[in-house]
Amino acid sequence: MDPKKLVDFASEILTEYIKVAASTLVHPVSYYQPVIDGNAASSPLIESPGRARPRNAWLHPKLLAFSALSVLLGTWINSLLPGRRESPENLVVVIFVLFYWFFYTSALHLVCRLLKGRGRYIETVAVSIQVLATLYLVTSCLALIGAALPGWEMVRNATLFEGVFGGEIFSDPGSIFFLIHAPLLAVYLSLALKRVHSFGWLRQGAIAIIPFLTVWIPFLLYIRYGLFVTGATI
Repeated sequence: MDPKKLVDFASEILTEYIKVAASTLVHPVSYYQPVIDGNAASSPLIESPGRARPRNAWLHPKLLAFSALSVLLGTWINSLLPGRRESPENLVVVIFVLFYWFFYTSALHLVCRLLKGRGRYIETVAVSIQVLATLYLVTSCLALIGAALPGWEMVRNATLFEGVFGGEIFSDPGSIFFLIHAPLLAVYLSLALKRVHSFGWLRQGAIAIIPFLTVWIPFLLYIRYGLFVTGATI
């Protein structure tokens, strides 16, 4: 393969990745609309009277590539955390994290339906995974910076936190990832799903609470297996 073409291809992918990630942080909407009968949808799949249900809706292949790249980059950054726990091979992490995200966003859609949301399943999953993937990388960068600050070492050594989760939360530098990710996920996920499901402020607030209620799931996975799996917060 021509090296120049390979460089151009890699540059194009990286440019699009940065553009989508930055756009998600500024305006958390789906930039990779679900593919319906071979064509990308042009608008959110919101239910409305008399509107036919689209069939054969799938996640956009570029969204899966975007998510996998986020996990790979985030995993590499997380590996630089000083004193963090050992983690599985990169391929295992990518597969596990993506699977966890599908499970998490599926459960999230059920919650949205209980809240009388009108968005469709595929739209909930698409925008949620895009947000999760973006925040995975952003949180990894912030965690690495935070772990390097002198103040974090002081917090870790404070006797005030002894006995919290057996001291695990503040004894491991990897835990700073979860402390940062939960509030970020609460903000961005609630904003993204507000548009998809036509939520008001009250129901948007209910969605914002979910990451704080479920943070212990990915945290325990990290403590047990060294996996950073965002969803509930990772």
